[in-house]
Amino acid sequence: MNSDLVIPSRIPWDSISYKDLEECLYWLIDAMGGKDLVWRIGSSGSGSADGGRDLEAVFYVTKPDDEVIKEKWWFEVKQRTRTVEPRVVKNAIMNASAVEGLDCLIIATNSRFSNPTRDWISDWHKCNQTFKVRLWDREKLENLCSDHPQVVSRLFWGALTPQGKLEMAKKQFMNNLIVLNVLELKHIWSKKHELDWDDESFMAVLVSEIANGDIAVRPWAMKVANEEALSHIFCAGVINISAIYIKSKVAGFNAKLYTKTLSYLMLVILSMIKGRITRKKLESFFYPDINNKYNNLYKESLKYVVDCLEEELFDLCLYDCPRITGELSCLRKEDIFTYWDRLGSGQTVNGNARDKEGRGFFVEYHNQKCKLGYKVSSKRSCPFDIFGSKERDNLNRLILLKRVVAIKSKVKSKKAVYHKLKELLINDGGKSI
Repeated sequence: MNSDLVIPSRIPWDSISYKDLEECLYWLIDAMGGKDLVWRIGSSGSGSADGGRDLEAVFYVTKPDDEVIKEKWWFEVKQRTRTVEPRVVKNAIMNASAVEGLDCLIIATNSRFSNPTRDWISDWHKCNQTFKVRLWDREKLENLCSDHPQVVSRLFWGALTPQGKLEMAKKQFMNNLIVLNVLELKHIWSKKHELDWDDESFMAVLVSEIANGDIAVRPWAMKVANEEALSHIFCAGVINISAIYIKSKVAGFNAKLYTKTLSYLMLVILSMIKGRITRKKLESFFYPDINNKYNNLYKESLKYVVDCLEEELFDLCLYDCPRITGELSCLRKEDIFTYWDRLGSGQTVNGNARDKEGRGFFVEYHNQKCKLGYKVSSKRSCPFDIFGSKERDNLNRLILLKRVVAIKSKVKSKKAVYHKLKELLINDGGKSI
């Protein structure tokens, strides 16, 4: 329920400025379905220049017989530190009485109205049926804000509950590709086990972390979900890649951050998969819907994610590779030493990946062996296919990436590497390891 997302007492009604109160009312009207909104801010910067309504809007009301009626509403904002004066309310009503076609006048305040004022309006209604007058005091505004937490998120972030902040993070990202800042990420991370998560809220936080935070400090995927849940989130994310890329052009969002987020999820899923790795097992995680296996759009979208993760793992492998010499393509040197922290507990600090297009120039020494244990020669090059000479499907590439994850993230000593390779590299034909 929306009422569980807002803490009304944390909205600073006593210290709110006139402009912020007007803005709060503006977004409430918008959230309530108001159309043709007009915010009449005068040159003085403190409300309307003509001393009349501050905002106006049109509402379309459906009658019981499905007839739609157009209603014109005016809004006057009264920012006060004490009870609103009766004469101010009376003057507002008298001014509105001269307007033709007005259906409702709202007088809103961060304070309260006196009982005599309310009694006067009741008596006025008995003799005047031209338009309705409603008083919105602090309690009414609190109730409206609780019903529309998106308004609170714009102006009073601190008044949202932790669950409310998560819900707003989801809506802001899914609707407008707006991501959280570091302080907001830290707060949600501290409450992560108390929150109700869904796929969209999880993706919103993950993309925010990739964009503005540090996935090594807050490795969300390692703390929040298991591999089956992550697989579901991942595949839904891959399906949405095209939509995100299209929307990003309008929103001014760097869509590559979304792909990097999915590559992080792929990394975590690969690290969690146990036992012998087969194409069928990989399909169960990355093609859970059998229709996706034959969906060309899904395959192409998945390829972008595999490309992204492959570049990162290639950089990790390249850094101390005796066979290949070249420039890191997407990671910085300092990232190499902390990369695997994103699969840990979140206690160390990682650098930021570079945003660089493609790979650079490489030299391959044919007299050197592959440290991953692959059979290489003058005719058989690096399994990462650095020269782009092979056509490989997504699953074969994922098998390679799984091998890299299994070896480089867990194996430390040369002796352990040997035994791990002997265990894993059962079949180099691409069907199992």
